[in-house]
Amino acid sequence: MILKNLFGRKRQEPAPPRHIQSAAAGTLTSGPDPRLPDFWHSQPLPIPLLNGTPVSVIYSGYVLGEEPDALAEYDAALADFLRLGAGERKRATPHVHKHCRAEVDTADWPGRAEVDAATVSPERVWEFVKPLNIYVERRLFNDMDIYVNVSCECAWDTEHGVALVFRQGKQLTRVGSNDGHLTDADALNVPDEQDALLSAWKG
Repeated sequence: MILKNLFGRKRQEPAPPRHIQSAAAGTLTSGPDPRLPDFWHSQPLPIPLLNGTPVSVIYSGYVLGEEPDALAEYDAALADFLRLGAGERKRATPHVHKHCRAEVDTADWPGRAEVDAATVSPERVWEFVKPLNIYVERRLFNDMDIYVNVSCECAWDTEHGVALVFRQGKQLTRVGSNDGHLTDADALNVPDEQDALLSAWKG
């Protein structure tokens, strides 16, 4: 009887998808995993900062019905991020290049020579960056602000990739590994004032 109960029961089916409407991203759909009710996915959107490359946006940490104003905050940050274009990309380039060179100059790995030669010119560093997803999420420390985290693969760190993070979607405040942190201050466990990009926030 016990065996019958163990092996005869039906496999639990994934919860049906739920939808919310975002003013900035359109229809967002919750993932099929019921353990992740606070991940909401968009269809790929063209991203001006990435030369129009379509990338899916994920609202991470948004729990339906818990924070009445949160969706508006997420939408505002994404809308501001989608206004960034060639000018902000140009401003980000030296930071992405610096992150790349730090890895290239200290590590030996397959393909290193190709990346080393190409990225002598900062502008070419983008050839080795491939966007994966864009996460809109709240920082859980200090400012508790909304950040837009552009998660990418990169040729110089195939394990961790590279993340470009924009506070309120307006200003670049981090270029670092895809390690789950939204600021270098959090990653290094130092005060915000010691985080060069974050402390340059103009609001």
